Amino acid sequence: MGLKLKARALGGSVEINPVNTASNLNVDVRAANGVLLVADSTTGGMFLPVGTTAQRPTPATGQMRFNTTTGSVEVYNGTSWG
Repeated sequence: MGLKLKARALGGSVEINPVNTASNLNVDVRAANGVLLVADSTTGGMFLPVGTTAQRPTPATGQMRFNTTTGSVEVYNGTSWG
């Protein structure tokens, strides 16, 4: 059994779920229009938001995503994606 927090007015949630008895867990941060972040302490990995160049969101400095058009991770530096 895990813990789930919801922001009903915004349509988002944060969910923390145990993976096994070794104290590993998954953390999912979701927004109304998709997953923002999924982190897994078992693998030490994290999934970034994914989309094409045309699907870039309204940027904020430090925002990170995987661009399927370019096949690379990109970060918004305050003036451009790179």
